[in-house]
Amino acid sequence: MTSIVDLDSTTLHNIFEAAQLFVSFCIALRAFYLYGKAHNSRLFILWLALSFIALTSAVSIVGDNHWLAGPLNTNWFKYIAQAVSFFFIWLSTFRGTERYLHLVRNLHIVGSVLLLGLLLATPLLPGFPNAWLQVTLSSLRAAVCLCIFFQYLIFFFSKATHFSFLMGAAFLFISFGYLVIFPKYLLSNQDLLTNTGDCMRIFGLVILLIAYLIG
Repeated sequence: MTSIVDLDSTTLHNIFEAAQLFVSFCIALRAFYLYGKAHNSRLFILWLALSFIALTSAVSIVGDNHWLAGPLNTNWFKYIAQAVSFFFIWLSTFRGTERYLHLVRNLHIVGSVLLLGLLLATPLLPGFPNAWLQVTLSSLRAAVCLCIFFQYLIFFFSKATHFSFLMGAAFLFISFGYLVIFPKYLLSNQDLLTNTGDCMRIFGLVILLIAYLIG
């Protein structure tokens, strides 16, 4: 039987994207259901952010596997949309007033409209002009996820809830997963690091789903 470490990087990355699509969609669906009952701005932000992360995975699967005619450089949309989505999740974790959350929600809506424009422009976008730009955009996701981890770490030390512990652990694994893969953009034959990063992010996504199911 083939173990996950024996899979080639393309297959494992497809598994990761499918897992991210599934987890993000499930959490977004639950957040939308709860928002319909409570009309809480934080839930709306979570729904919108996770919906876009699910969309990036769907777009990545289509583009990486060349399911459409012509080349598609989906990484512009994927990196930027994921970084923006995680950023607004981070902003929503601060215990501000309802007015603050309304402002974050409105800015998130504007940002999401711009992201949809970026998605529509994907067939026209060129490749990255250099590897360091790709590293920078990709690593932004790790930086924001690490900020979310520290936020939930503060929550855990103040209240010590299972939810804050699981959320912190999830975003720590996701952040490190993004950091581990960055050498692949600069060096060849980095399948081991790529597979390790994808496995870490899959593990983080599983913890994230558990957190929202029991939270």
